[in-house]
Amino acid sequence: MDAQKNFPIGFLNEKEAWDLFKKKASECDESCDLKPIAMEVAKKCAGLPIAIATVAGASRNKRLFEWKNALRELERPSSSNFTGIAAAYSAIEWSFNYLESEEVKLTFLLCSVIGHNGLIEDLVRYTLGLGLFDGVHTIEEARNKVLTVVANLKASALLLDSYNDKLFDIHDVVWDAAIAIALKDYRMLVLRDHPPKEWSDKEKMKTWSVISLRCPQIIANLPKEMECSGLSFFHMAYDGAVKIPLNFFKQTEGLKALDLVGMQLPSLPESIIQLADLRMLCLKKCAVDDITILGELKSLQVLKPFSVRYQRTT
Repeated sequence: MDAQKNFPIGFLNEKEAWDLFKKKASECDESCDLKPIAMEVAKKCAGLPIAIATVAGASRNKRLFEWKNALRELERPSSSNFTGIAAAYSAIEWSFNYLESEEVKLTFLLCSVIGHNGLIEDLVRYTLGLGLFDGVHTIEEARNKVLTVVANLKASALLLDSYNDKLFDIHDVVWDAAIAIALKDYRMLVLRDHPPKEWSDKEKMKTWSVISLRCPQIIANLPKEMECSGLSFFHMAYDGAVKIPLNFFKQTEGLKALDLVGMQLPSLPESIIQLADLRMLCLKKCAVDDITILGELKSLQVLKPFSVRYQRTT
């Protein structure tokens, strides 16, 4: 695999940047007709290794007019939602836009839910529960598809190798950019630390297709009902006791995938019964006192019961 395991947040000089760009693009030697325009594209990456790697990886096998178009698009202003390095955002967004299909793009954005050293099997469950891949119906088919997509994303430097082949990793800058793209263009709200204004905007809440919560401040004060009729995937991770309100899922009737991680729960909320379209439920590293409600979920296709520590009171 051509992906590097680390791209430090440092800056390369012009020669170092060009050498890295040539290595990643694999087709821009000193005699290459594309060299002048390729050098201009490389300069737009502002010497940032991760930006160079993503743009060069996405530029392989492109023709001259495509390189010229890449230069034009990299010159556009970056998203106002991204608070990191502007050149990196532009480069990552451009690489994202050139991914081969919406399936691949959505799989990459789901990686922003998982974050560092994520499990391939989590992606398998998410994509299968959401019905993301046409013609894919079994866990084995989904796994083969996800492994193929992850390999392509690594080749583009949007994902990185991790400790073993069961995991993937993502650079901090790419992760931030993925969250910004997901929010701006795909109605996906990924909250890691502090609650943004979008969380308190009830009208915007109704439009989200994906919500991922890791923010303790929000999890400790969950609303009685979550008004998200368009929500298809909900993810919440918290290390400790959580009480989910009884009617929390009452207005999320379109939910297809539900992932709760690391929690101590007295029971699952009664409103989960109303999720007639729920296909995937993962309770990884959760301790649940009462799971009798699971028998009411008739559409469930993907469940990971062996990851739940059943704790029944006597």
